[in-house]
Amino acid sequence: MSIKLNVGCGGNIIEGFINTDAEMDITQPLPYANGSVSFILAEHVIEHVSGPDGFRFMEECFRVLKHGGILRLCVPELARLDRPKRKDIITNHGHVMVYNMTNIKDMLTTAGFDRQLIVKTKARNTDGHFKVIGKHLDDLETLRVEATK
Repeated sequence: MSIKLNVGCGGNIIEGFINTDAEMDITQPLPYANGSVSFILAEHVIEHVSGPDGFRFMEECFRVLKHGGILRLCVPELARLDRPKRKDIITNHGHVMVYNMTNIKDMLTTAGFDRQLIVKTKARNTDGHFKVIGKHLDDLETLRVEATK
């Protein structure tokens, strides 16, 4: 059986995934064996914990992923937003860390992922944040990154 995780899922329940929200604390070790998970989605989750905790989560994802497994991170990105919306992303919504492609890639490689296997992607059918804020705004404010182990 292939384990697929949807961490911090909110209302985005995906069939065939283990969908977790507040019951899984991403600042703690993931309750899965080494190399036992094939896919992890963490959509608009890691920005709600400190940078060090977000990094430790990335390390845990690397540990539990199978060879060839994928970690998909979707986080707010400031680059394409106007000043008021950037300020809103930084100061509201409970965000404690702001990511961009440079720092997320650096953290993922430090966690063990191969830099060549970390890519920016478009929206996928697993993503659900657009249901909350609308597709246009989600496309504008979301950085989507996949790292393959």
